[in-house]
Amino acid sequence: MIMMTDQQALLSSSQISRKAVTALTRLYPDHPPSADEVEQSGNCRRCRVGKKGPDCQHCEATDLLYTYRTRLFSVFFILVTWSDIV
Repeated sequence: MIMMTDQQALLSSSQISRKAVTALTRLYPDHPPSADEVEQSGNCRRCRVGKKGPDCQHCEATDLLYTYRTRLFSVFFILVTWSDIV
């Protein structure tokens, strides 16, 4: 089992948070969705029954946000634990 250091955990969480913010920004653009985005959403294998296309932006963002939430709470736990030790 490989243990990450506190610094590695913080760096990894920072990278994940940037990806999550980028994903959210793509979900709510300032313009209507393009034809390609509409087609991708309509053919998503995860959120459309019977479809076999690639994951849509919403499903991809959901994955990133779950990962971000998990990392956020793990870093919070590390910081709280570390502050209790010091």
